[in-house]
Formats: sequence, C-alpha cells, structure tokens
Amino acid sequence: MYVNGFNDLSGIEISSDAVKQMQTTYPDLFNAAQIFNESVEDAVKKIPDDTYDIVFTMAVLLHIHSDSINEILDQIMLKSSKYILIHEVEDHVSWRHFPRNFKKEFKGRGASYHGRFKGLRVFSKN
Repeated sequence: MYVNGFNDLSGIEISSDAVKQMQTTYPDLFNAAQIFNESVEDAVKKIPDDTYDIVFTMAVLLHIHSDSINEILDQIMLKSSKYILIHEVEDHVSWRHFPRNFKKEFKGRGASYHGRFKGLRVFSKN
C-alpha cells in the first residue's frame, strides 16, 4: 500500500524480530508507519474508533484463540470507518489454528459482504 501512495499506515506485529526486519528491509515504510509491537489484543485497545478507512488482516485471525476472537472482531468493526479486508485461512485446524467463517462472523456484526477476490474477503460497514 505504501508504494502505491498510501502514507497514513499502521500495523500490529507481535514479533520484535519481524519489526526489526521491517526497519532494516523497508526503512522508509517503517519511519512512515505507526507500528504497534505487541499483541493484537493489547494494541486494539489503544486505537480510537473509526480511525482507519480500511482494516486489513492477513494470516492473523486464524491464530487468535477462541477466548479472544469475539472481542478482536468487534474491535475490527469499531476501528474501521469503511472497509474490512480479510485474507485468512478458514478451514485449517491445528493446535495453533482456529478456523472460522469470517463471512458469517462479520455479517453477524452488521457488515455488508462484497465477495471473495483471490482469497481476500471484502466487507463494508453499513
């Protein structure tokens, strides 16, 4: 998104090593973006509602334990003012993967579903 002109970007990354790698590999992006180096459960509490036009997740939500997922999905709805883009595996089960039907989850929270494009589910807030 940054290389396409988007410059008001934020990210949540729990791994300090991944954040350091971002700083080394993409220094301009790192300096331009606000990076929360903590768990998604902690970071979302610090972000005001309707902060972002788009909330995008990729390979994150499948790792959120069932005890936390409802709060996280509610927070995603609150943080987005317009769109939610979800690129997540929905059918893989293991000790660290928690499959979910994100179409059902976000529609149940009042989002409109616009389809799936190359694995990316697209929702908008009503």
